[in-house]
Amino acid sequence: MEFQHVSPKSLVCWRVRLYLIAAVVAVAVSLFFTPFTVLWYWMTGVWVAAFLGMYFVYYPIKYRRLQFRVQNGGVQLDGGVIYKYNQYMKIENIQYVNFVCTPLQRILKLKSAAIMAAGGYLYLPCLSAEQAQTLMRALHEGGYEV
Repeated sequence: MEFQHVSPKSLVCWRVRLYLIAAVVAVAVSLFFTPFTVLWYWMTGVWVAAFLGMYFVYYPIKYRRLQFRVQNGGVQLDGGVIYKYNQYMKIENIQYVNFVCTPLQRILKLKSAAIMAAGGYLYLPCLSAEQAQTLMRALHEGGYEV
């Protein structure tokens, strides 16, 4: 199996979550700082800059670098934005796989997979339903019992 990116809908999911967080921060800044003062402008500038950086830089890089595959008797996950990481877990060490859907992921028909083993775990965010089925099928064929 070749490396696969998570679903393109993951960008939508991450960005909607970012909108919700930005709305909460905007309300908090409005409540705790007197409007149109130097401190209010400074705090508003900080959260707007953070929002734009996450929206246009961090999440697109995260999407491009986050990829996974099931091959050679294991699951491999590559990713990272600021630093790159590679994780590998042998199929025979897997104890259980948990698929989780947040309400937003349910609307977008996405699933996140948490693959657990005695020594650690792998977390695959925002898989499409087809990718989740393919992952389970590959794990089952590799020796993991469903």
